[in-house]
Amino acid sequence: MPMNAQRILTRLTSRRAVTIAIVVIAALYTLVSLAKWFGDVDSYHWDFHAYYYATLAHSLGLDPYDADDVLKVAPESLKVPFVYPPHVLLIFRPLLTLEYSSACRLMLALKLVACCWLAYLWVTYFLRDERDILLFPVMVFAFGGTLLADMRMGNVSIFEQALLWTGLSCYVHRRWGLYCLLIVMASLLKFVPAFFLGLLFFADAPRLKRLTLLTASAGSIGLVLVLNYLFLPSKFASFVANASVLDHRSRDNPCLLALLRDTTDSILGSSRGSPDIIAWSAFIAVATAVLLISLLAYVSMSQVEMKGSARRRILVMLATITYVLVAPRLMIYSYIVAIPATFYVLKNAISVDKFLLLLLFIVLLPRLMVNFNWWIYSPMIMSGCVWALLVHQLVRPARTLARRDV
Repeated sequence: MPMNAQRILTRLTSRRAVTIAIVVIAALYTLVSLAKWFGDVDSYHWDFHAYYYATLAHSLGLDPYDADDVLKVAPESLKVPFVYPPHVLLIFRPLLTLEYSSACRLMLALKLVACCWLAYLWVTYFLRDERDILLFPVMVFAFGGTLLADMRMGNVSIFEQALLWTGLSCYVHRRWGLYCLLIVMASLLKFVPAFFLGLLFFADAPRLKRLTLLTASAGSIGLVLVLNYLFLPSKFASFVANASVLDHRSRDNPCLLALLRDTTDSILGSSRGSPDIIAWSAFIAVATAVLLISLLAYVSMSQVEMKGSARRRILVMLATITYVLVAPRLMIYSYIVAIPATFYVLKNAISVDKFLLLLLFIVLLPRLMVNFNWWIYSPMIMSGCVWALLVHQLVRPARTLARRDV
């Protein structure tokens, strides 16, 4: 091979060149996707379609949980039912001042702002020592494109994540009251972010203060449910009925429980009564094991000398990736929560030379192999790999952790 050609080939395959190529591809893919979603709001954003027209039906005295009632005000039937508690209708009520298309575009624009805020929080408070432009393609493509999936489907997960990570940043810097308030606010939409109130058990605050904050936070969430039941009993009953019949699996809900249910169904047949019992039993056993191993990993990390903020940052990473594995329901757009821990592990648990190759594997391969059945659950499988790498990093002699600061 001529010397000039070899030199050109070396430059084209260098880490910098590959990095630039990945970032450019991610940017182009994002711009094309956004142009499509801004331009054709009727073909996408089906979750927002449910929010808007269910709220409109409620404002006219109709039942927002009844598909026939919503169809009276919607141009077409809902692709997904409205499955949020009644108080959420008040949150969406201001959107009715705009036409559907304008409200949808406004929501998408606000999501872009929320994404920028998330990137700022991650880089400033959680990935200060791991700053890398490759975080951008990870945000775009990781876990089957979790972030863009939220924008395409019109869900509110990005806003939930913005509140959650703002609260977690307060946790890292020991602002306990503000942390609890933000977690409660994030839990008002779907309640599941309340899981992260458990971090109070590991907070370096007086025991009485931790118990008071935990009781007040959990009580606030419970009070919201009670008020829904007392003041809107019929709508609350409809909400429970709609939520109880949800049975998303595979690509929309690639969580551990869904994988176990699909596996037992394929082996035993879905018509029998035993597959669900077996799947739930296996899920409880695996989730318990994951929680115990994560706890042991944290205890091991606690024996390493490091600043408190660094310890809390790593604890947040461990909590988020553990949550992904033990959640009984986790839609594709909810994997946003795993992005920081994934990038942290990629930057710290493997050598720099292998970082780019593994990044390509985790980020891009699911996009190419989505037609293979088991790759439908690739977000959950990859989360398990990230969790295992992080646990391995924490339980080994972690000399690098002791040197890290926030």
